[in-house]
Amino acid sequence: QIENLIKSVERLINRMLYRYTKSVIQRSIEMWGKLFKNYSKWQKFLIIFFLIMIFLQNVLSTYNKSIIYDEKRYIGVGKYLIHTDNYKYKALNHNPPLSYYLNSILLLPLEFPEKSYQSDDWYVNGSEMIFHSGYSPFIITFLARLPFILLSLIFSLVVLKFAERLYGVKSAMFAMFLYTFSVTILSHSNLVLTDFVVSVFMFLTIFYFWKLMNEYSIKNLLLTGVFFGLAQISKITAIILLPCLFLLHAAETYKKGHFKKKNIKEFFKIFSAVFIVAFIVIWAGYGFAFYPLKEAVPPQYADKAYNFLNKSFSNELAKKAGIYVFEKIPVPFPSYFLSYGYLSSLAVEGRERYFFGKIIEESVWYYQFVVFLLKTQISLIVLLALAVIYFTKTKSKKNVNELYLILPVLLLLFLFMFNKMTVAVSHIIPIYPFLIVFCSKLVNSKDKIVKALLVLAMIHYFISAIFAFPDYFSYFNEFVGGSKNGYKYLGDGNIDNGQNLLQLKEFMEKRNIQKINLSYLGSVDPKEYGITYDFMTSPDFQPWVMDNKIYLKLSTTGEGCKKRNGWIAISVSNYQGVYLQNRSCFSWLKGYKPIERIANSIFVYNIKS
Repeated sequence: QIENLIKSVERLINRMLYRYTKSVIQRSIEMWGKLFKNYSKWQKFLIIFFLIMIFLQNVLSTYNKSIIYDEKRYIGVGKYLIHTDNYKYKALNHNPPLSYYLNSILLLPLEFPEKSYQSDDWYVNGSEMIFHSGYSPFIITFLARLPFILLSLIFSLVVLKFAERLYGVKSAMFAMFLYTFSVTILSHSNLVLTDFVVSVFMFLTIFYFWKLMNEYSIKNLLLTGVFFGLAQISKITAIILLPCLFLLHAAETYKKGHFKKKNIKEFFKIFSAVFIVAFIVIWAGYGFAFYPLKEAVPPQYADKAYNFLNKSFSNELAKKAGIYVFEKIPVPFPSYFLSYGYLSSLAVEGRERYFFGKIIEESVWYYQFVVFLLKTQISLIVLLALAVIYFTKTKSKKNVNELYLILPVLLLLFLFMFNKMTVAVSHIIPIYPFLIVFCSKLVNSKDKIVKALLVLAMIHYFISAIFAFPDYFSYFNEFVGGSKNGYKYLGDGNIDNGQNLLQLKEFMEKRNIQKINLSYLGSVDPKEYGITYDFMTSPDFQPWVMDNKIYLKLSTTGEGCKKRNGWIAISVSNYQGVYLQNRSCFSWLKGYKPIERIANSIFVYNIKS
């Protein structure tokens, strides 16, 4: 009887599961049909093809990509926060938590040793989770990156829908094509970083705010607030959404004729609702933390915090009030405000960078424009120029709609003109989805010359993406002769961030190289990937370098920059000398030609005595 009862229960569960699965499939088909009701059959197949291509390009390019610099400390932070409920963790003083949660979604079912949660140093915890948890580091890395790849699939459809709503179905298909084969997006949509995530939610915020302005509804109002909140807990860059939304609302009001009391009431009504919803989302992201700012400051940063307060107030009474608030008054999500302050101070201080053959101490205002021109496919730049001409020639109220695409780009570029910390194309990735939609309108042009240029641009765009595979990260366009010459013009996160250790390992195995002289830029000790090496001078701020006894000996004796024979591998940034104390340390290598350029980010030499 018990066996019969168990079988009956099993049959009941199976029926329920079958019905539930069938219901989910039916609803998915209905949703797909509703979402793409304006598309022909072949266009729907083409959308599926684009989705498959996005997935394959991301997965296959990440397959042989080692952990890049920031990934070592980012991976597993979300799992740490959920496990420990410690929202005073150092990681939150650097970035808001959303990308941390995202990279930990598929790691949550895994059991990590308690040692993975014990350190205050996120590099140590990251190393424990990735390399010493009992799981393959390749599995951990892939599971951390996969949610970003899946997010990219969803994002491509959002780009498609925004283009459709603004310019029609043909433009939507063209926008998805441009998204699918964008080398810049592909270089970061499979990495555990904040830049791609903030791009997604900034774009969604603007899209739903546009819908709210054109189709007022509670749904659009709530979703604008939700996405605005998610953007804020993605990266501090999203703060530019504040002036952006205000200006867009003002433009909409102007379009309707003139300002009235009704418009002012509408302004306060909309933004009050958006900010209340966003406030709840942000606070939830920080675990509803509510305590004084001082408690959120890691001990090593306490002196910096007090120095900042002392410099910020000239009046003694104001200074005392500021310190009192800092020490005594509890505030919601204090780590958010600290991360904003921390990153703002870095933006003012700046950092050195490699720029056209020289190491410059401070950024020049046009730096990010140059990065854009060298790291973007030329065909997209041509399309952008045509779209701008098209925009200036058409003067109508429809141009207000295009402000939703233009204004975020202009504000972001303006912000980075004065940000001395921006060194890589990753910082301006949020502008690309807007530019893609903006360019998509060109397919509606009846001009024969524009049509011919469109065909040529599409061919070049597709071919450049195919040839860039799988090394999207170190891509440079034909303005500098392609990726092989990129190191002559830019460095750091534009070409080299520690992503090619696995390919170096493959090269060593093919050449049967047992040990190599290595100067490497990255947060992971190459030994973690099975690379046996003799240490050569590397940036001293890297976690594995600071503990290296050989480094300490070389730095004190000054022998670290002497010429070596045999097999030598050197990261491009170290070859340039950007982050080395002795910037001409490897100038002796410039008399030799590398026998291999691994993904254009690691140069390999075989120097015989």
